[in-house]
Amino acid sequence: MIKRILPIVIGLSLLMTGCTAPQQDSKLPPSATELAVPNEPNTDTDILPKEEEAAENFSLCAYLPVSSAPPSLEEYLPSVKHLDYLVLNTGVYWNENGELEISPAFKSAVEQLEGQTALWCTVNPSGELIRSSTAGACIDTPQKREQLSENIAAFARQYHLQGIDIDWEFPAPNEWADFSELITSLKQQLSDIQLSLALYPKDIFLSDESISSIDRIHMMAYDLFDEQGYHSTMQTAQDAADYFLSLGFSPSQLSLGIPAYGRPLDASAEWIFYRDIDLKSVSNDTPNLIEDVFFNSPQLAAQKAAYAKEKGFCGTMLYQLLCDKTDEQSLILTLRNTLDS
Repeated sequence: MIKRILPIVIGLSLLMTGCTAPQQDSKLPPSATELAVPNEPNTDTDILPKEEEAAENFSLCAYLPVSSAPPSLEEYLPSVKHLDYLVLNTGVYWNENGELEISPAFKSAVEQLEGQTALWCTVNPSGELIRSSTAGACIDTPQKREQLSENIAAFARQYHLQGIDIDWEFPAPNEWADFSELITSLKQQLSDIQLSLALYPKDIFLSDESISSIDRIHMMAYDLFDEQGYHSTMQTAQDAADYFLSLGFSPSQLSLGIPAYGRPLDASAEWIFYRDIDLKSVSNDTPNLIEDVFFNSPQLAAQKAAYAKEKGFCGTMLYQLLCDKTDEQSLILTLRNTLDS
């Protein structure tokens, strides 16, 4: 069985956290083939990556939406310690002047988590800019892009962040050129600080120069539904990777996103937290399906992690920390064990 609350409440809560795919269009990337139901997961964790450099840098991360976090994060500290880095999001945005707005929730999270693992932070256009479709105006000149880049770099150093993540959902078609220039400028300012983008595998128009400036892509390989209503299957992961590789990214730039939530087969706006799914009620015949909800079981998460290692990716990403269990059935623990084996 699963614990369910009103679909609208869950939907709005997760949509407000970022890193979720657009619900108005759940089509597959142009290079994707028809999704297939995942077979019984391959539990062979002795597969070696193809690139030694990728193996050395292979990382496990998760997102933490600080705006949805409880006042105390103590419950999640054991999981956090299994991560190579944690991305704090929904707490820092840039405004129309290119200045950063930093929430108290972000500062509280940093105070509680500093020293537990490496911290990264998502920086995005403010919600007001997105809603008014004016985000592009903040970066439409070299001077604006340089000023914003300098502000972000200064912020990263002030809070001793090891990475900056951009999760802009989504630039308009005429904004991608300026966005590409921003990414290139930002990496120049960050120098030794990592730069990642969280991207949905569809309609991406980054320049070659910006692609080479990005250290990691957190592939949002979820909220993609096949004909049976299954989202984030093994096939989804492969299709997402194929799409990003077709854009010119190397395998060592890709981090595979895995959801810690389930979605109903009718693709309705409901997100069921993995932590609220009773795995004892799941059939061995359909290990990723409970009632009308498809989710990523520990077996499927392990299969995806093994696939990422085999392909020479730079890591795996869990979205998100608050949705995961905190016991031995934790997806973070499963991924850690798979990656370390």
